[in-house]
Amino acid sequence: MSYSFLHSMSPVKVVGKADYRLAAVVLRRHLSGVSYAMIVFIKIALALFLIAWSGLGLWMLVKYDRLFGRHPDDPSESSGGRALNLTQVYSVWFGFFAVAVYFLIR
Repeated sequence: MSYSFLHSMSPVKVVGKADYRLAAVVLRRHLSGVSYAMIVFIKIALALFLIAWSGLGLWMLVKYDRLFGRHPDDPSESSGGRALNLTQVYSVWFGFFAVAVYFLIR
């Protein structure tokens, strides 16, 4: 594979084969028009979101019985209905958490 086009376009001085990979990463970010400040800002926002999202998860665990337990006004609610609600809530919680972690480490 030839990386000769990187010599003229890359803001990094290319010396060896390993430097071509670094130059390709720098060039990709350079041509995308996204500044490093914006990337850092997004990663900080994702980290704050993960902290708040984890707090919501802990709150749901603390309030588990009130949120997912038997409802006093509806004694006929089945345990299967409660289990389905619980499964949906935690699937959404883990899904958002996984997507945020993916973009944080990307």
